[in-house]
Order: sequence, then structure tokens, then C-alpha cells
Amino acid sequence: MIEVKEIESMIAALKKAKAAIIKKEKISKKQSSFTLKNSTDRQRGKARENLNWQCMEVEKKKIDVARAFKGSCCDVGTETKYFKPSGFHEYQY
Repeated sequence: MIEVKEIESMIAALKKAKAAIIKKEKISKKQSSFTLKNSTDRQRGKARENLNWQCMEVEKKKIDVARAFKGSCCDVGTETKYFKPSGFHEYQY
């Protein structure tokens, strides 16, 4: 049951990271739409500041994902393994 809870925790962290990245992309798109003709210095500065804050939020969510993964049941080695489910079969993965 512990493994299921760890995986659910990782899924929740990944969903939060995904939402933060989507929000960052929207803010970035909005910020890039501002030009000297259609916005004020204050609007452009606020958009830039919002993007910087959201980039920080994305990095924090990535760290949360890494922390959820580290030491969990999914944190296994990636070296080649040999499985012998029976006396006649051997599988390399």
C-alpha cells in the first residue's frame, strides 16, 4: 500500500508541475504580445515580473517532483537486469 501512496504523491506533484508550466506558457505568450505601441512601460514591466515569478514557481514544482521521486519505490537503478521467472526462461531488461 505504501507504493501506491508514493505513486499517488508523484502523480500529484507532476500534475502541479504541469499546471505551473501551462500557466508559465500563457503568461509568456501574453508578455510577448506587448509592444511599445499597444502597452505602457508599467504593463510590460508587470508582465515581465509575473513571468519571472511563474518561472520560479515552475522550478519549485520541478524540485517537488524530484523530491517525491527520490527514495520512492520508483527510484530504482537503470542498469541491465536479468529475470528468471522459471527454470526455462531468462529475460534481459
